[in-house]
Formats: sequence, structure tokens, C-alpha cells
Amino acid sequence: MLLGKRFLAACLKEKDLSSQLLNKDCLFGEAKEALKWIRAYKERHDEFPISKMVEESTGINMPDEEDTLVYIEDQVRKRWLSQKLSERLKFAADFLEKRDPDSALQIVQNLDIDTGEEVDSYTSDPLERIKRYKKLNREGYPCIESPWESLNKRILGFEDGTLNVILAKSGVGKSWVSTFLANFFNAKNKKVMLVTMEMKADRILLRMDAVKYNLPYGDLRNLELDDLSLKRWEEKIAAGRKESELYVIDKKSISTVIDIYSLIQKLKPDIAIIDGAYRLQGRQGRSNWEKAEAVINDLQLYAERSNIPWICTSQQGSNDKDDDFGNVKYSKNWFIAADVVLSLSQDTDQRLQKVMSIGILKIREGAGEKDN
Repeated sequence: MLLGKRFLAACLKEKDLSSQLLNKDCLFGEAKEALKWIRAYKERHDEFPISKMVEESTGINMPDEEDTLVYIEDQVRKRWLSQKLSERLKFAADFLEKRDPDSALQIVQNLDIDTGEEVDSYTSDPLERIKRYKKLNREGYPCIESPWESLNKRILGFEDGTLNVILAKSGVGKSWVSTFLANFFNAKNKKVMLVTMEMKADRILLRMDAVKYNLPYGDLRNLELDDLSLKRWEEKIAAGRKESELYVIDKKSISTVIDIYSLIQKLKPDIAIIDGAYRLQGRQGRSNWEKAEAVINDLQLYAERSNIPWICTSQQGSNDKDDDFGNVKYSKNWFIAADVVLSLSQDTDQRLQKVMSIGILKIREGAGEKDN
């Protein structure tokens, strides 16, 4: 019952009743009656009611939780599918008890349950594509622009639901780039979640201050900041404006992709950055390669489910054929799974000047590529 109410609350919050699951018998009792009332209200007034109106008119107590529709939809779908599967499998089990495996096998083979997955039709509603085009023309694509003009000339930005990967050799500066990106997006009033699998959170926080307030990081790290720099640091923080949240989580709290997805559901950031994503633990497999491949596939899956951009850094190994997860970071698999792949490099002169080069290795069709 509570899950159904949370589903309705998410529909009201996002003003969306297009879920395929709402056309099926997935809601029960109060939630089912409330859905009927909401649909009737929207048809009469051409707008969504607020939660308080639904409560007063139907007697239902709406929850205070603020979940995303895609998350609750997935939970409802799983519950509904489990119930349907359970009914059919129990029926098959009855035949097994009667020593009739042929009939049981036939039931299993003939399982034809609509899982609620959405299927688009080209011919059913062509005008809907024109409506979508007009909306995008007014509001733009759901993307977050990068800080690099050369990249923005090639792509529309980091698009919602995409996996974006930055590959680099060891020591080039992946963590610095992650820190820079977190500060950049936060300054654009975006809510950012930075997961660091490479360093402790307190070290990343110092790096953020070094980037944001132009402080010498070496002196900051070694506790050798001069009095003038310390005073400037304090004054800038005191004079700073209120900004969107910027969360930093290290590997004490995170070990798997599911951990990251769960935190996203809780914190609801606009963008997630995972520094050192190759260090995440994969599901069980026969080889380290299979475990790493599971991590990469999970990153792609849950980036899409969360419907926000995920930016991951990974260490590019020198020998991708070596089945050693500790040394080789499976850069070929990252390249295949990601929607956008960037390279981070640094030659000797750049290292002395403390600058890096960003290159574009891949842009998946449909991942925001501009048609130049």
C-alpha cells in the first residue's frame, strides 16, 4: 500500500501519468481509487492536483518521501511482476507434485506476462514527436554543459541518463579533473554528488578549496599555508553566497554501483561524478575481467535508470589483455559501454606547466552529438 502511495506522489510531483504500469492492475485499495480521482481531475481541469487536494477528496494519506518516478516505477513493476510470476509458477509446481513434468514445463514455456516495459510505435502517434520537438526547441535538451568549449562544440552537453567516461593513464590527474568538474557544476547551481574511490573525502574537500579559492594545494596539504593565504581563504568562505549542495562520499561508504544508485535516490543530485570507478566491486564472476565487465554494465544501466548524467574516471591500462584487475583497468570495456568517452593526457611540457589535454574518443549516436 505504501509503495502505491509513493508511486502516486511521484506522479504528482513530476506531473506525469504516462507510466505504462498505471494501465495495469498494479495499484490497490486507496491508491487505486486515488488514481481514478487524479485522472478525472486532470481531465476536467487540464492540470494536476496538489497532494493536499488528493488527500482531502479521497481520504488517502500521501507520503512525505520525495522519490523519483523512475525509481518507484521500477519498484512497483518488480512487485507486480513477482506476483504474476508467483501465480504461474505455483500452478506449474502443482503439476510437478502430480509427477507431470511435461505440463509444468509447458506452463513455464508459455509464460506470457507483460512486464510493463515501454515500447515506442512509429505509426501510433506521429504528432507526439512534433510536440516533443517543439518542447525541446523551447527548453533545450536535458543536458548539462561541460566546462570545455571545444567539447561543447561537438556535443550538446552531458545528457541525462548517460554514462560519460574520462580515460587516463596513472598519475595524469583524474582526481583533479573530478574536483574541477564538481566545482564547475556546483558554481552553475547544480546539485553535485562526487564519489571518490581514489582518495579520502577530506583530501578531496581540500582540493576543492584549492581550486575554488586559488590556494596553493601543496602548502594546504602540508599544513604550511602562510597567514595571508589563510586569511584570504577565511574571508572568501565568509563572503561566499549560498550554493547548491555538493556532496563528497568516499569508499568508506561506497563499494558497488548499487550503493551509488541508492545514494542518488536519497540525495537527488543533478549530476554524479565517480572518480576511480574502476575500483568499484563487481558481482561474482569466474575472472577479474568478468567482474570488471559487470561493474561497467551496471554503471551504464543505473545511469540510465537514475536519469541524470554520470561522469566516471577510469585508469587506462597499458595492456588490456592482461587479466589483472589491479593493474589493467579494462579501458576497452569502458570504451564500448559508455555514451561519451574522453581522454585525459599530459606530455612533459604540460606536466611542468600543470595543464592537461582533453580529447574526444567516442560519442555514441543519440548521446547528444551535434550534427556539424
